[in-house]
Amino acid sequence: MDKYMTSMWNFVKKPQILYHIDGYYIFLFSSKEERTEVVQVGPYSYHNKPFILKPWVVDYVFDTESITTVPLWVNFPGLPVGFCSVAALRKVASSIGKPLYKDKYSVDMNRISYG
Repeated sequence: MDKYMTSMWNFVKKPQILYHIDGYYIFLFSSKEERTEVVQVGPYSYHNKPFILKPWVVDYVFDTESITTVPLWVNFPGLPVGFCSVAALRKVASSIGKPLYKDKYSVDMNRISYG
């Protein structure tokens, strides 16, 4: 995991990694901004298994039975250029769920299509 993070998240200060015997990791980032930046660059997978990155809460209990929602990274191929603003993307994305994050390319308007 350490090598993976060093290569994948080389744009932020390396977070502290805590491994729990129940099979999950906790990543302690230096700041909320770094955590948000890592999430925006995603999605991630490790050994062909998707990461589900969630903000830490004090009373968190890992229970696979209680996972009822899974965040998805969605591309909209063929979306007209007029729908590439952050506000328009939010409206389109809200038709399939609750939009959480925008990727860096969409925010900066550096990429207007995905193939």
